[in-house]
Amino acid sequence: MPRIINKISAIFGHRCPRCEQGKMFKSKLFDFKHFMDMPTRCDRCDLVFTPEPGFYMGAMFISYALFSFGMLFLVALFYLAFHIGINMSIFLAVLLALISFTYIMRLSRTITLHIVRSFNPVYSKK
Repeated sequence: MPRIINKISAIFGHRCPRCEQGKMFKSKLFDFKHFMDMPTRCDRCDLVFTPEPGFYMGAMFISYALFSFGMLFLVALFYLAFHIGINMSIFLAVLLALISFTYIMRLSRTITLHIVRSFNPVYSKK
């Protein structure tokens, strides 16, 4: 069970999938000019963060799913639990989505690399 907790912590902390310690992004979360800049390799275990050109195209599908289900959940929460009108519920959900945009984009890249590293033995070797 602790292995799963370490893996989830590494994903949400944007850490390397192999060593779970190296940082996957160079800049701060709200540095809008460079928020997606990644080093080429992990500074701890030397894992390549971009195994091939266009590798992170699949991250778009993950970010779309995270945004879509997150928006639906937030609108339903505001509307059903807090009894806020539907227009205000949508507005608040969009506002929270705009605030969390950089985090979700980084999270989708992290999830993509963690998934591929788990299933592809080439990226698993230390």
